[in-house]
Amino acid sequence: MTRFSSRLLWLTSALLLIAGCTGLAGEPEIIATIPPPTVPPPQPTDVGFPVVVPDLAIGARLYAQHCTECHGPNGAGDGDLVQTGQVQNAGNFTDPATASDQTPLEWFATITNGRIENLMPPWNNAFTEAERWHVALYTYTQHYQPEQIAQGAELWALHCAECHGDTGRGDGPRADEFTEGVGNLLDQASVVNLSDSAIYTLVTEGVGDQMPAYEDELTEAERRAVVAYSRTLSLTNAAAIGLPAADFVAQETVSGAVTGVVANRTTGYTVPEDLEVTLFIFDPEFNQSERTATVGAQGNFAFADVPLAVGSTYVVTTEYRERAYASELFRLEAPSPTGAIDLPIDIYELTEDPEVIEINRLVTQVTAIGESLEVVQVFNFRNTSDRAFTTSLTSDAGVPLSVAIPLPPGAVVAGFGDNPQRYVIAPDQFTVFDTAMVPPEAEHFVQIIYIIDYEDSAIIEQEVNYPVIGPARLLVRPLDLAVTSPQFPPLGQETLGDSAYQSFGGNLTLAAGDVLRYELSGVPLNVAQARPQDGETFADADTLPLIVILILVGQVLVIAGLFLLYTRRRRAAAGISDAALMDGLIRQIAELDAQHESGQIDAEIYQQRRQTLKDRLASLMDKQAAAEG
Repeated sequence: MTRFSSRLLWLTSALLLIAGCTGLAGEPEIIATIPPPTVPPPQPTDVGFPVVVPDLAIGARLYAQHCTECHGPNGAGDGDLVQTGQVQNAGNFTDPATASDQTPLEWFATITNGRIENLMPPWNNAFTEAERWHVALYTYTQHYQPEQIAQGAELWALHCAECHGDTGRGDGPRADEFTEGVGNLLDQASVVNLSDSAIYTLVTEGVGDQMPAYEDELTEAERRAVVAYSRTLSLTNAAAIGLPAADFVAQETVSGAVTGVVANRTTGYTVPEDLEVTLFIFDPEFNQSERTATVGAQGNFAFADVPLAVGSTYVVTTEYRERAYASELFRLEAPSPTGAIDLPIDIYELTEDPEVIEINRLVTQVTAIGESLEVVQVFNFRNTSDRAFTTSLTSDAGVPLSVAIPLPPGAVVAGFGDNPQRYVIAPDQFTVFDTAMVPPEAEHFVQIIYIIDYEDSAIIEQEVNYPVIGPARLLVRPLDLAVTSPQFPPLGQETLGDSAYQSFGGNLTLAAGDVLRYELSGVPLNVAQARPQDGETFADADTLPLIVILILVGQVLVIAGLFLLYTRRRRAAAGISDAALMDGLIRQIAELDAQHESGQIDAEIYQQRRQTLKDRLASLMDKQAAAEG
């Protein structure tokens, strides 16, 4: 069973109040969210390695339900669509040559992005990242044999465990003899970047003085058995290897209960006895059902005879004081041993006193590229009261607004770190409004990506609406840009992923209404310099969590219940490709045109934003043309 720690108040707004927000009620300025896209929005950037240990039993179940029509019941590439000639080449996973030279990460990328030329669809929208890893490792290991795994276990105990340990953690009796340590084969971020062929080479040739070569001591079959067994050490339910995938589908769905307590966490207040709660159930096929109940005298609620199917997701919501609240989002990864799921909900009284809000962590990442500064900024807001912070301002759709984040004059919003429908943009005020309430004493992150014009120098000034009390960091590239700011003293060079940044910052104390200020001067990067690795994007979504970690002093944070997944840099040069970025820019231009035609945006602002987007698109097209030429 896995719990996602997502008890953030805006979750329910995303579930129940997904609607465009245009216009502040009673305000003269035109306010608009990013309009609903005309094509499905891109998925949030994947972490790039399994955060949950890949489970071959779950992978087998998903494979049996979704993949056998092409790949066949046992992965031999002989499914019904292949037999009828509708699909020509589905790949034979039972042949070691199919997967051995690929890393699990490359295998995962194929599942995520699909192979349209072979009529294989992308599965990034149908499966969560964890589910794609389950399927990826199940199919990657389909050429293993149970007897091969058993032989590998014996050889491991005889030759490998004394250094690598019984479990592969690198903690064997002799591990301390090696100054550089012994590799941890349970480190998911590392092992998914090793192909079976690469591991076989290491076993065969050894690694300098760290690991002996086994070419003369073990036969080829024995070395491959060691490779297969070592792979299973980083997996769960490896016993699924060699068993028909269909065996993992025929599991009876049991019924159970979803219970919980609604608690009012504001001192002196209780829960009304007639408060309604709604249980949302999303089955493994993403079909939605819901049930409603009324809480008892102590805020208790219970839903009986709820289908508890592995792979289903459950969340309980309620509305109090015209605000939506939600329990944790709970995903059932294995049969429930108790036949029950507990999903409590915290509710709060409201406040719109801005003095209860402070910014206790702030990170600004700036890249000078072409004629723009591309900025990724992360704020962590803290509510010091015991009430949920919101305001009486609403959008035209009636969605209440909470914190307001002024941007530097001239900033053009390019995107957000999560659901863009959560935010409201006042483009002529250069302000972004969050629609999510800020709950007491909880981490409340806002990530904004924006662009500012740059012509070899710029003075950036950004007002803060709330006190800033805590660590702040400014990261700038390229390294030869001159940076001046009394608020951000130099800290040296910081390498994040594949990019080096000048680092500035420390503990910052500002009052509400004060201004963040820094000056930049120097020659910007060109597009090619800014993307040394194919597919890296200016938003640097992979490195951003590392930036936040720099100022956390070891604290574990949660952004929308999933921030923990992003605490390590993707090891491969994966990410959003330039082609995907161009598609996104084209979509943004089209949506901007639609806004202008419908009178939602001022003509001058429209022209400014459109030109910025067009310039970025032209730069990427020039880069692509140069690469193809």
